[in-house]
This record gives sequence, C-alpha cells and structure tokens, in this order.
Amino acid sequence: ESNEDTLSKYPFKFVLQAVYELKNFELKVNYIVKNTDNKKTIFSIGGHPAFNANFKNTSISANQREFDRYTLNGNYLNPSPIEKINFSYAHKISRSDFLNDALILKADKDLTELFLQTNVPDSESDEKQLERSTRIAVAGKNLKFFCIWSKNDEKADFVAIEPWWGVADTINSNQRLENKFGSNSLSAGQKENFEYSMSFL
Repeated sequence: ESNEDTLSKYPFKFVLQAVYELKNFELKVNYIVKNTDNKKTIFSIGGHPAFNANFKNTSISANQREFDRYTLNGNYLNPSPIEKINFSYAHKISRSDFLNDALILKADKDLTELFLQTNVPDSESDEKQLERSTRIAVAGKNLKFFCIWSKNDEKADFVAIEPWWGVADTINSNQRLENKFGSNSLSAGQKENFEYSMSFL
C-alpha cells in the first residue's frame, strides 16, 4: 500500500492486493486496486508472464481474428495503430518480430485469449534432445492491450504474453497523468479487479 516513499513519487493513496489461485492446470491472477485517497486516482497495471519457448517451432493464435497493432519508438508508444495482425491462422514467432521491442495488440473483447504453442525439453526424459509440444492459454478480462515480447537475441529462449490495462507513454504525450493514453481511474473509495489466467493445456 501507499506510504511516504510512494507518495513522494506517485501522489495517490492506494492499496493493491495480488491474489493467485492454482486449480488443476490453471493459474488465476487477480489484482485488486483500491483508491484510499479523497480524490480520483490514475494508474496502469498489468502482468509479465513469460514462458520457455523454442523459436524453431513456436506459434501464437487467438480467440479473435485480428488485432490492431501499435509500435514503440524507443520507450514511447505511437498511439496510431500501424497495421492489423491477422490470427486467422497461427502466427509463427520469429526474432524479427522483436526488432522494435514488443508486439502490442489492442484488446477488443470482454475476454481476450492468446494461445502459445511451442516445443520444450521433456522433463520426464533423461535424454535432453527429446522435446514435447506444449500449449498455454493466457486470457484476460476486459483488457486494454496484450503484449507479445521477447528479445531479438538468439540466447533469449522465452516468449512473454502480457495482459495490460495501461501502456507506455506516447510519443506526443503532454506528460499530464490525467491525459495518459490507456490509463485507468478510480474515484475516492472505489476499488476494481483486474483478472487474467494461464492455462497449461
């Protein structure tokens, strides 16, 4: 929760709870944000789950046919989508996808879901060369964005699928928090839940 140190950098009082629930092959994550201030609070929040992935055979599909895609200019977001990413077929991930950092997708549905299909080492085998196919679903409720990220580096053997309710500052930001693109607000005393899940299929 907020304290003197946070208030010196972020001038809002709040309580944040993170609740994790593991059931069978699904991990649910629930962020509960409560405004304990006597004024409106403005914030962004999101997750950063990443998964071991073999880039020779990794693809991502979705429960939605296409998404608007945003790009980053350094650390800043261009608020005008540059193109649409089509998920009519699984999108095979390559290093070139991350030349400009992340793929940032606009979420349009009440429940947005991305599916990661990859090969990983078979932990049940003594022979390291054996692999098995793994499928993971990451789903978020009322998301604003989904981020797909890895490094443009052969040593990076992971892909992050990140549910976001907020995004980086834009290239044309006026640096006023109340005008920040993609942010959230809560009135005094209000609270809100932000939920996502990971299912290991």
